Amino acid sequence: MKKIFLAFGLIATFATQGAWAQNQADATTTVKAPETTTTYFLNHAIAEFRQDTNVNQAYKLQDRSQQYVSYQQEARLGWKLGNDWQLVGIGAQVATTYGGNAPNTTTWTSADPSISLGHPIYKSPEFVMTGEARRYFRGFASTIKNQTDQYQYYLRASYTPTARWEIFNLVSPHYYAQPQFADADTTYYLEGKTVASYRMSKWWTLGVGQYTQLEYHSRTETGLNVEVFPAVEIDLAPNLMIWPAIFVPVAAQAAVGGGATSASVDNTRAELYIMATL
Repeated sequence: MKKIFLAFGLIATFATQGAWAQNQADATTTVKAPETTTTYFLNHAIAEFRQDTNVNQAYKLQDRSQQYVSYQQEARLGWKLGNDWQLVGIGAQVATTYGGNAPNTTTWTSADPSISLGHPIYKSPEFVMTGEARRYFRGFASTIKNQTDQYQYYLRASYTPTARWEIFNLVSPHYYAQPQFADADTTYYLEGKTVASYRMSKWWTLGVGQYTQLEYHSRTETGLNVEVFPAVEIDLAPNLMIWPAIFVPVAAQAAVGGGATSASVDNTRAELYIMATL
């Protein structure tokens, strides 16, 4: 989140030499203008819009029989509590458009809304670690029907050895609770992402990374999916970023929701992530 600072001050420094300096210490006085309601709101409010678009089997330009496009949109509203703590409410919707002979229509469906609490863990000039606890509420037809409760935690770490280089790592476990589980229902899910990036200029950054998903089911085999990807972060404006990437699966086992069924170039997918902030 980019911060907007609207503060100004007057700094006056007095210094003299000789006998007067023996009786008067050098002084620096800072006078700040009172923080207005608007400034206070802009410095503490969180407002974000995010859209994630995925094209599965993206390389198939002629045969689209198995190709589909999935969308997820999130609206986030929250408040910075101070000392890098924040509380955010999240509303979401999802949609899928299928290729081939299926009707080429897109229908949006409400996803599970959630609330999250972000908190600091460690901070130094080169290394920052933060956490975020997230609680979902039933919104999907399937989560309502199955009485599913979902809990998620994000552990993020960022290492910036220089002004241009960054190594980012995310580990995020999900836990699902419901009265009864079918054989293939997910009970526990773990995802991890690592990205090494280099800022080419103020406007764009190149990166490469890996994305791993591990999905435990009630009785069926545990699913595993590992993808590698190149990506570009493009900062169109101070508060508007797009992130296109190409994901190629390198390992696949059993079933992972939304993951590749095999480690094949046939299952390459393209992703476009957009984020706009206040």
